[in-house]
Amino acid sequence: APSLLQWALANPVAATNAGIISAETAAAIVSGAVTPSGLLQQVSNPKAAQAVYSKLAAAATQNPQSSEVVLGKYIPGSVNSYEKIAQARGATYYEVAAWDGMTKELGDRKMWEINKAFLNKAIAEGKVFVFTNNPEAVMKIAPKSSAAQEIEHLRSNGYNFMKEGNFYRATK
Repeated sequence: APSLLQWALANPVAATNAGIISAETAAAIVSGAVTPSGLLQQVSNPKAAQAVYSKLAAAATQNPQSSEVVLGKYIPGSVNSYEKIAQARGATYYEVAAWDGMTKELGDRKMWEINKAFLNKAIAEGKVFVFTNNPEAVMKIAPKSSAAQEIEHLRSNGYNFMKEGNFYRATK
């Protein structure tokens, strides 16, 4: 599946209608002034960048109406992968179909900013967070992973983790 940026480049009018890019950006795409890696680089100030990150996060949010968010390890083809567990629970989850391609285009820092925008929206909406793996183990085994960043972000926002059945619930 193409990344959201590739899609926006290929479909500037539809991306504008979806609210993902501005008409000005669509014109830049049509004229060839914007490239995949340049789409986010066009945003010159942090406040505008956050708006772009929020739109990209919204596009990667699945089942947004749920009051519960499932986070955890991606395990390709496994029913124990966080997104499969989220689907089974009817929970919200964050999924970028072309993760590797977008990471290559945008870099780890911008990908984290998009992920953080997803978390911040869920925090603001008062959603409950459920982890499919032990947060303490994640911090020891993979302290620089996306999951570790999510755990640290929630902790910095006042959340603590409690084991609940096979999962770990983050509560304030």
